Amino acid sequence: MDAARPVALHALVPEAAGLETPVALHGWLDFRPAANPDMLQPRAAQATLALGQGAFVQADGSILWLRNAHAAVRADLDSSDGQAPHLDLTDMAAAFQAERDAPGDRDVTLAAHGRLEANDLLHPRHVSATLDAVIPRLDFATILQAWPYGVAKGARAWISRNITQGTGERLTAHVGVAGNDGWQHLRVTDVAGGMDAHGLDIHWLRPVPPMHGVDGHLTFDDPTSLSITFEHGYQEVQRDGHHVGRTGEGRLTAGQGSMRIEHLDQRFQTGDITVRMAGDLADAVALLDEKRLNLLARHPFPFTNPSGRTEVELRVTLPLRNKVAIDDVTLDAHARETDIHLGNAVMGRSVDHGNIVVSASTQGLTASGTLLLGGVPSRARYSMDFARNPAVHVTEQGHLTAHLTPQTAEGARIPASRFFGGSAAVDVDYGKRSDDTARIALALDMKDADVHIPIWHKPAGRPGNASVVIDMAAGHLSGVHDLVADGPDLDVRGHTEVHDGTVDALAIDRFRIGRSAGRARVRLPRNARDPYQVTVRASAVDLSPLLHGRHQPGGAPEPAPEPKKAGYHLPSAASGRVDGAPGQSWSVDLATPVLYYDDGRTLSDVTARLVNNGVRLTSLDFAMRGPSPATVTVRPDAGGRRLSARVDDTGALLGATGVMSHIDGGVGTLEGRFDDRQPSAPFAGTLSVGPFVMRDAPGMLRLVNDLSVFGWFDGQSASDFPVDHLAVPLRFQDGVLHIDDGEVGNRSVGATVQGHVDLDHDALDLNGTLTPAFAVNALPGRLPGVGRLFSPERGGGVLSATYTVTGPIAGPKLHVNPLSVLLPGIFRKMVE
Repeated sequence: MDAARPVALHALVPEAAGLETPVALHGWLDFRPAANPDMLQPRAAQATLALGQGAFVQADGSILWLRNAHAAVRADLDSSDGQAPHLDLTDMAAAFQAERDAPGDRDVTLAAHGRLEANDLLHPRHVSATLDAVIPRLDFATILQAWPYGVAKGARAWISRNITQGTGERLTAHVGVAGNDGWQHLRVTDVAGGMDAHGLDIHWLRPVPPMHGVDGHLTFDDPTSLSITFEHGYQEVQRDGHHVGRTGEGRLTAGQGSMRIEHLDQRFQTGDITVRMAGDLADAVALLDEKRLNLLARHPFPFTNPSGRTEVELRVTLPLRNKVAIDDVTLDAHARETDIHLGNAVMGRSVDHGNIVVSASTQGLTASGTLLLGGVPSRARYSMDFARNPAVHVTEQGHLTAHLTPQTAEGARIPASRFFGGSAAVDVDYGKRSDDTARIALALDMKDADVHIPIWHKPAGRPGNASVVIDMAAGHLSGVHDLVADGPDLDVRGHTEVHDGTVDALAIDRFRIGRSAGRARVRLPRNARDPYQVTVRASAVDLSPLLHGRHQPGGAPEPAPEPKKAGYHLPSAASGRVDGAPGQSWSVDLATPVLYYDDGRTLSDVTARLVNNGVRLTSLDFAMRGPSPATVTVRPDAGGRRLSARVDDTGALLGATGVMSHIDGGVGTLEGRFDDRQPSAPFAGTLSVGPFVMRDAPGMLRLVNDLSVFGWFDGQSASDFPVDHLAVPLRFQDGVLHIDDGEVGNRSVGATVQGHVDLDHDALDLNGTLTPAFAVNALPGRLPGVGRLFSPERGGGVLSATYTVTGPIAGPKLHVNPLSVLLPGIFRKMVE
């Protein structure tokens, strides 16, 4: 039969209905006598089948474009020798077009042979068949053109859908079928074979981006599974939407790996994937965050902007269906991360230059290694529990140990490097629970550190510890407690007050720092306009370390005390001078029975409230009982601030503070005003001191006093000089006190004073006049109109001696010019 159209025979052979190609059939049939002498029985047959160019429409509607095919079949039907009838496919070859009218160089060629055995070819019960085929080369993009529907149907569907690019070489396939109930119930009993593949694009879990450029070997393991071993290639990664701080496409280089697809005879398959990958950490995180994998859905990646190199050995077993739950996935991953960066790792600090080993499964994750946390060398370990547990339990745990030195603190921009030498160890313990609460415990071991903050010093080698516990809820701060600091002359206990995830106040329940002891509270600002508010209630406060620094950094022995620097510098905060941009406003409320301002000097029963607007001190209320009752107030005034001060015993205050030791008594007042319209905020006011006595007065001053009859009746010691009044108009600016037309004296002696006092450099430069018999001598100078002729100085007299006072404040030198007393009035001024 030549050039027949099998489609015309579909009524007799239904399977030929889809075959639209010319067919040529040639053969012979051998008969032998049957048991019935009138009949012949077929003994053997042979046929050669040839198909021309055409198409075969398969049961699923797909089309095989056939260029040509031929097959030789021999049938042995005689079972008299004990062998079952069988049919041998001895020679088969076919060429399939990649698509209709495609050129021949793209054809897929097939060579095959096989055997069919049956106990009866017409009415069989036991049937078995095998087919072996070889395809030298195929293109995975058009693999359906060479893979008939119904042959390894599951493998055909998965491969055609998920391996979309690449070439295969020397595909070998072995298929076995068998049945015990005739032709209608045959089943595939054996599938084997494989091929080498190059340049594959494998969609291993759509819509996860595919692996590209994979070289490997595909093996048909059995009728329901296939395996792919591969190397080379890379995994495409889409970074968008995966919270890695980058967009666009990334890639992970694929090393050796394998993929096994099981349950090919079912609707959904199972994938078992083992692969080694290397590349950027951000790409690895983006891959694990793919929704189809669902690995990070329950525990999202907690860091920002990951980067660095990662090498991963990954095994994933999961169902290959559209929706995958985390409980359906089995994960076993091991990774080595090198030189990584993780943003927002601990309290806003980043991890840099991390070298970490990670192991992960669907049950949990562990990680450990070395890193820089905020610039500080650290060692860390971390674990995460992925298991479902209805009870509240710990889901994350971490521990970090850091080594802090002045150099590492400086590199981490921690403002502590100038306050210690040596080293300190920092331990951080972290735990998070399934109810979204977390706790961070920080501990600082300062034994090997030499700490030298202004109010406390601990040499290296002596124990010193500090710790605090921080609670979090839903990612927000919920509490800070168990604030503890211990060490030599150090005992601090405290906590914080938290509202809406923000620390409102720091409460120091008790403190003992050197000679200071008490309790304190610091209320923190809510915004830039709010002030820091500090309240201190103490049994003693020691400010001497702030006023006289004595500690040497680096743990070195303390040198011999340096001579006390001269000067009485007034801080800018007190003077009101503007230095730099405005800062945060603050207030301090202090009450203590004892305030140390030097090693052996104290103020008693001190209360103080200070308010600073971030530029200067705007308000002050100060009071004390000893060494003399005193008050100081500062109040805002138009364009400035008004100061008012009173001291009940000026001599006691000057003596106790070491300024002057030879003054007794005297009620002192200071009234004046700061002019805040000028950057230096100069002060102008008047200092007044009531009756007081100057002990061990200079001889010249006593001599002038004795020239007056009033001095004979004062009843003072021969070395004392009584003063009835002191009134000094003064101006203060840039550390210098300027005095104009000051008056001081008693009935016997009057004096004028002018000049300046340089507080910063502890230098007096004053001059004036001494007027004996002041009560009488000064009268002509007060005459209207002509008084300046008799006394050119305010508060002077007709006969007065000029003097100068120079030198340090605590020990000045007085020089009197006695000859000037011989020149009355205006003549004295002319010859000065």
